Amino acid sequence: MKTLTIIIPTYNMERYLDGCLESLMIENGRERLEVLIINDGSKDRSSEIAHGWRERFPDVIRVIDKENGNYGSCINRGLSEATGKYVKILDADDRYDTQSLQRMVETMEKVDVDVVITDYVLTGDNTIHKKYYAQQLPKEEVFSLNSYCAEPHFQDVRMHSVAYRTEMLREMGYRQAEGISFTDVQWIFLPLTMAQTAYYIPIPLYRYLIGRAGQTVDPAQKRKQIPSAQGLAEALVEDFIKPTGKPSTTEKRTYLKNRLMPVLKSVYRSQLVEFNPCNTHRLYYLDRKIETELPEIFRELGEMRLLPVVGIHFIRRWRRGHYTPLPAWYTKVYNTYARLLNTYKRLTRQTSN
Repeated sequence: MKTLTIIIPTYNMERYLDGCLESLMIENGRERLEVLIINDGSKDRSSEIAHGWRERFPDVIRVIDKENGNYGSCINRGLSEATGKYVKILDADDRYDTQSLQRMVETMEKVDVDVVITDYVLTGDNTIHKKYYAQQLPKEEVFSLNSYCAEPHFQDVRMHSVAYRTEMLREMGYRQAEGISFTDVQWIFLPLTMAQTAYYIPIPLYRYLIGRAGQTVDPAQKRKQIPSAQGLAEALVEDFIKPTGKPSTTEKRTYLKNRLMPVLKSVYRSQLVEFNPCNTHRLYYLDRKIETELPEIFRELGEMRLLPVVGIHFIRRWRRGHYTPLPAWYTKVYNTYARLLNTYKRLTRQTSN
């Protein structure tokens, strides 16, 4: 058995794939790694580059070429093929710190837990560090997640931070939603509530690239991705209503709610205000489902304000208006505020630098 399977979803990543794979070439114990490059129907040289690496390191790298099915389909295919004791995701435009990966693999050979947690770093396209995210957890010892998952700081644990015991994911029948973007959020939703034991290694393993044109977090892509964001919200609501596997504790239900609410708020805001008028037919059915199945969350959403400084409860207004589009001035006020806020943040960063 391999110690760690690294799943790399890849779509048109010819510019970044070499650097991504180079970062995985640890000096000792490389044979304990399994790298699965899931080529999601790329139209550039991604497959060619991946197979070149496969020829160089046949005992480490496998390439799986498939039709395009978006992010979740790559994760699901990788999980079905994984042979490692643990499994972790690495996006093809990101990379690992090689020395940190070496240390993590060595640690994974010695510990037996449901999830291994590490730190991550935001970087620019020139690999310059922008921000370091360290976890506030017991260091290098086995601990129970139940004692920490409801803590506010635990929300800083991202997809970049976790590696799961592969058998745990299979036992719970874990699958990500397919055909949509943003499903990396699912990786830290239900699986973390199924995990009982954890081990934190304080190392800057994951190098998360920000600012690349075309990323799903790119504002220019946001409107196009509204259906994917809606699909993610629907998937998370289903997971919250009917959690798979072991019963969740109160603390873990709190964790799920804390993860779910920002996703829901973003979906409601983007469809009702930010890009008004927008097709809210699907949102209507999601809202009714939440009202029936999750009344507490339904009420909390109704208290959401248009802006922190403007006391207009726009979701409540939408509901009371029989789900008709909100007045156009809501959009104008919100977008003006958003532009001013972004300008302020940019100037603040420039001043601090």
